[in-house]
Amino acid sequence: MGEDLKFIDFHQLQIENKKHVKDIDDRNKKLLKLKLDSGKIVQKLNVLKKNLTEATKEQEELERKLSDYNSNLLKKKDDIKKTGIKIKKANKDYKVYKATAAQNQSKPKPITFVEQKNTAQDLRAIKKNWERKIEIAELEARKARAILRKHQVQEMETGYNFEQ
Repeated sequence: MGEDLKFIDFHQLQIENKKHVKDIDDRNKKLLKLKLDSGKIVQKLNVLKKNLTEATKEQEELERKLSDYNSNLLKKKDDIKKTGIKIKKANKDYKVYKATAAQNQSKPKPITFVEQKNTAQDLRAIKKNWERKIEIAELEARKARAILRKHQVQEMETGYNFEQ
């Protein structure tokens, strides 16, 4: 037997070869199908990764906006609180002002005070002028009396009446 293959053995090898070729073809088809499926899966995976990246960026943007909104909200609440305090202080000051104004209604107004001050100053000036006029008149009266006395003395001495 040796190295000679018998027809049956050769035929058997051919059949096995066909069987193995068929198995190889089936496995190649399965491999090709698996490669196509894995390519589709990789494409879907890439699309999902891209969507995930976009969603992550959108989430970060929304978180930033929410943080900004919250900080603005806190600032506005603080401003509202400060404004409320200022309003209360202003109302208190207004009540004090109204009370003071009610007390001051009986007091003269500043313009009245100024007018009275001016009037008083004018009256002082008029008084001073009259006092000066009185002094001058008294001086003139003294001179007149002195002249009159002098004439009376001369009249007595001479017996002459100046009034005639």
